[in-house]
Amino acid sequence: MFQLKEVKEEEFSHAVNLASWNRNMLNAHWAIVAVVMTGEFIYMATGDQPPLAYIFDKVLPSAIVMPGILAAVELANHFFRRYCEYFIILGGALLVLTLLVNHPGVPVMYNACFIPILTSVFYFQIRKVLFSGALMSLISIALFVATRNSPYPFALTDFITTLAILACGTIISLGIMHRGIVLIRQLKMTLESRQRLLIQNIIMDRLSKIDPLTGLYNHMTFHEYFDRLAEQSDKFGFPLQLAVLDIDNFKAINDTYGHRAGDAVIKRVSEVMQRHVHPNDFVARYGGEEFAILFTEKNMNEALEILEAIRVEIAATAHEELSGQPVTISGGISEYRPGIGKEISFGLADNALYIAKKSGKNRIVIKTQEQEHISG
Repeated sequence: MFQLKEVKEEEFSHAVNLASWNRNMLNAHWAIVAVVMTGEFIYMATGDQPPLAYIFDKVLPSAIVMPGILAAVELANHFFRRYCEYFIILGGALLVLTLLVNHPGVPVMYNACFIPILTSVFYFQIRKVLFSGALMSLISIALFVATRNSPYPFALTDFITTLAILACGTIISLGIMHRGIVLIRQLKMTLESRQRLLIQNIIMDRLSKIDPLTGLYNHMTFHEYFDRLAEQSDKFGFPLQLAVLDIDNFKAINDTYGHRAGDAVIKRVSEVMQRHVHPNDFVARYGGEEFAILFTEKNMNEALEILEAIRVEIAATAHEELSGQPVTISGGISEYRPGIGKEISFGLADNALYIAKKSGKNRIVIKTQEQEHISG
């Protein structure tokens, strides 16, 4: 009829706090008892039966038995949490049984038989719905047998009708639960699909910004960040330096040792740069064997010290791919001045790199609009 499968509790562990649901169910049962007791007192005050007789005949049994049932369920909830849902369903069934025993021959009371079944639906587990339906059917059978010789017998037609209604109610509850399970699974699949898409977008965004060989930012991302930092420097005047560096004689390395050796050198040089720059600095592979570094929150001397440390370490690093020979780098650095624009600043640093190459390589040249200085 319904292609239902058991839903593992862990599937709902993030959506449903089971302990909180159990507490809510118990509170709802206490509310039912309060409503029943209120109805009993109202009927006592307005009915034809003598109040004292009604108290002993109806009110007092309900006032003792029903709270006693829920108190037992509360204890079970405290000591046997693993089976608490079954105790709650059983407690609801016993409350219904108490109503039916205290008010025999009142057909409307049989509507309360649905309370345990409705309670079980909230747990989204087939076995609990079947347990509640079977439990209420057994209670109906017990009442039918126990009241056959009483003044208020459970008529055969009422008994059959009650069982039929309980069966229909159980089937409908299973159908409602099935629909809920389908919706939850669809929602879960949608959320997982969106999460995968978000992760893929993040990965693609990172791949579009990162040079795959070195793990540094690429040419395009360098210009994006330079634009932003230049704009902020123009507005707020915070210090910003730009360095452009190039591996010396790199074409000869490729020609002599091959492109794979050249790639290994580029990667090792980039690792040295990453070790020396600070978290707020920006390192990019500008293209081929050329790199660019944006220094923030530093003055020119501090930026130059970092570049010198990078140059010295690279010159002292032996490369297995080059038969143990080191490589050197040349670099040019300029200080960005608010208002001069990104192109002029980059042109100054690039011109300083050209001077470093022409003046012997393996050195850093500082270039400003007013002067130049060679280090190394």
